[in-house]
Amino acid sequence: MAVNMKKKFPKSWKDNSMAGHDWYLGFMSRNPTLSLRSPETTSMARATGFNEENVLYFFDLYKRILDEHKLECMAIYNMGETGLTTVQTPSKIIAQKGQKQVGSITSAERGTLITLALAVNAIGHTIPPMFPFPRKKYYDYFVRDGPSGSIGVSNGSGWMQEEDFIIFLKHFSKHTRCTPKSKVLLILDNHISHHSYSAVKFCIDTGIILLSLPPHCTHKLQPLDRSVFGPLKKYYTSRKIIYNL
Repeated sequence: MAVNMKKKFPKSWKDNSMAGHDWYLGFMSRNPTLSLRSPETTSMARATGFNEENVLYFFDLYKRILDEHKLECMAIYNMGETGLTTVQTPSKIIAQKGQKQVGSITSAERGTLITLALAVNAIGHTIPPMFPFPRKKYYDYFVRDGPSGSIGVSNGSGWMQEEDFIIFLKHFSKHTRCTPKSKVLLILDNHISHHSYSAVKFCIDTGIILLSLPPHCTHKLQPLDRSVFGPLKKYYTSRKIIYNL
């Protein structure tokens, strides 16, 4: 910038292709609202995918669907997935100064990541969640103490697969009681498991309108990611019984 604006600067700046440490300290002292922070890693696809054209196109489709089918708030659902570990990170505690090790007893040191698939409508009503477990076989006792009405499936990875999404759609259709004459809108991400022919056909037959969010935009446009999953994980962690050593 100094070269392009033809400003005077020390020769060392040109030799090192950067400003000196003294300039940095002076700049920070003149701008007390700034601080040195570590940026969060963001993929190139996510950084470029969230742009004005994609966002406007999505909301144009969304508005056309609402106008065409005259959908009300209770018929607009958002579906998302998140991971919950069976071992939570303990929260901060007050300890004696100088104590090198402070521990908390949990169920184990390394937990298992369990996927939670959830749908919530625009007025806050929820569909009982579905839990894809990272197991080869599924047993009913996996969700014995889970939320009322919740269901579970199992596969090798623990993440949503095409067959699991069909099960979720049937579960979703049962609780929303949607029909081709009384349709509901389901907004979800564009994961490959949501794009199968069987899933689309089932939605057409049962009155579910699928609307996919633009690729790599869920961190900004997914309502569940923005306002539900964060508080859910904090509450889930706070309800875990942890004993301080």
